[in-house]
Amino acid sequence: MAVATIAATPEILLASDTAAATERVDLPEILTIVCGVVSIPLIILLWRWNGWRPPREDGRPAPTPWRPSPLASGLTFVAFLLIAPLLVQLVFAELTDLDPILRNGLQIWTASAFGLLFALPVAVLAMRRPRPAGAPALSPFPTILPVGVLAFLVLFPLVMSTQFLGGLAHTMLTGEPPEILGHETLQLLREMPLDLGWWAIASGVVIAAPWQEEVMFRGMLQQTFRKSGIGPWLSIAITASLFTIMHVPAIPDASRMSVLPGLLLLSIGLGVLRERTGRISTCVVAHAAFNLVNLSLSFAVDPAGG
Repeated sequence: MAVATIAATPEILLASDTAAATERVDLPEILTIVCGVVSIPLIILLWRWNGWRPPREDGRPAPTPWRPSPLASGLTFVAFLLIAPLLVQLVFAELTDLDPILRNGLQIWTASAFGLLFALPVAVLAMRRPRPAGAPALSPFPTILPVGVLAFLVLFPLVMSTQFLGGLAHTMLTGEPPEILGHETLQLLREMPLDLGWWAIASGVVIAAPWQEEVMFRGMLQQTFRKSGIGPWLSIAITASLFTIMHVPAIPDASRMSVLPGLLLLSIGLGVLRERTGRISTCVVAHAAFNLVNLSLSFAVDPAGG
C-alpha cells in the first residue's frame, strides 16, 4: 500500500506576507518541518553507522539465509500474481448481495490468506534444506517488534521528506498542489462511515496487506534474485521498483510525483531491513506501522487541502 501524500504542502514554507505567516499551522505542515529537520541527522547517522548497507563477509555481500530455491520462490510469486486474483473472484462470485464496502475489505483478507497459503508449502519444504554457508544469523526472535518499530521511526521521516520534495516538484511543474490523500484506499476510508465494512478494510490495510506484500516481495521475489546470484543492492532495487509500479493504479494522477518516490524509498528501506535481519517479520512490523500511521493521519488533514 502507497503512503499518503500528507506532507507535500509547501505553502507554509512560502508565506510571503504577514497574513499568510499567521495562518493556522496544521498537522501536515508541522509534520513536514519535523521530518525535514530529523532527516538530516538520520542520514548522517545511517551513513556513519553503515546502517544502510546489507551484511558483508570478508568485504563481500554475505549470502542470504533464505533456504528455498530461486525456482520455488519465483514460481510462488508468479502464481500469487496470476492465480490469487482469480481465486478471489471465484470466492466472491456468488456473494452478489454483499455490501460493496464489506466485500472490498473481505477481498483484501482473502487475497492475503491465499498469498500465505501459497507461501506455506515453500516454507515447509525449505526447512529440509541446509542453511546457506556463510549466511549471517537471523536476528533474535524477541527483537522482531522493537527492530521493526525502530526501522519505521528511521524510515518515516525520510519517506515523508521525499514525498514533500516530490509534491513541491509537482506544484512547481503544474501550478497545482498534489492531492492531500495520495491513495484511493485512504480516500475511501476517509469518506465512509465507521461500520463493519470500514473495519474490514482498515484491518486489512494494517494487518493483512503488510503480511501478504512482505512475504511475496521481500520474501519470495527479493530472495529469488538473491538465490540466483544477484547482489543484495540490485535485488533490493528491482524488487522495490516492481513493488512501486504495482501500486501505481491505486495512486491518483495528481499525487504520483509525490507518493511514488516516497514509496520507492520505503520499499528500498524494507529491502535493506530484510537483508540486515534475515527476517520478513521485521519488515511486516515496519510496513504495518506505516500503514497504521498514514491511516490515522488521513483523518487529521483537510482532504480539500485547506
